[in-house]
Amino acid sequence: MRTLFKVTFALSIPMLLSSCLTPRYLDRVDNPIEGVRKVAIAPLYTTRELTNLSELDLLLTREVTQFPGVDRVIPPLEVSPVIIERQLDLRSELDLRHLATLLRVDAILIVEITQYEWITKPAVAFLSRLYISDSPLDRGTAALDMSRGGKIPNAGNPGPGSIVEIERVYDSAENQTRDQIWWYSFSRNGEGQALTGVERILKVPNEYFQFASFSLINAVFGEYMRRLEEVQRENT
Repeated sequence: MRTLFKVTFALSIPMLLSSCLTPRYLDRVDNPIEGVRKVAIAPLYTTRELTNLSELDLLLTREVTQFPGVDRVIPPLEVSPVIIERQLDLRSELDLRHLATLLRVDAILIVEITQYEWITKPAVAFLSRLYISDSPLDRGTAALDMSRGGKIPNAGNPGPGSIVEIERVYDSAENQTRDQIWWYSFSRNGEGQALTGVERILKVPNEYFQFASFSLINAVFGEYMRRLEEVQRENT
């Protein structure tokens, strides 16, 4: 059993329909930080009795790998031994910074599964933290950097880092989640197979978890973009 702290931060990020009907990444949120190209994924944590965590790790890793702007992903299978050997605490920003240095990555994604239901209606809930080792949110020039080309250049020197924390619940009993599932299926399968794809997502646990992982990754990066935009508005 894996355990981790709990933190709550809820925001609503709308799902947008892609104009392309071929399978692709729906609601493609561009990676806003040029310095974030290598991402490590910590093993999934949960207090629930799940026997397929390793399989779920792979599904989450697959979604991060497909995310725009990410060139390399270090999977949980490679991250876990480093955490154990160095006895690192993922609740500590200092230890996260140390882990990022050891793995030579720009960011670390930590996800806890707080709910995973399948007997009645599928539902998955996440508590997620994205640690960015050199975050422009912690540099006084963030707004100026954003105004030059619309992207944040890598500062080159390690900063204090920044942690984006969010909570997301994907409950198929909720209308909003069912709408998200439909758009997700439409994007991947096209109009003719969208309903068939929805049925498969609602019947196959791994398909549902992949949809939830996709939605979570979009939400995490989307929240980071929102914060960058806030900094820009406050400094203009």
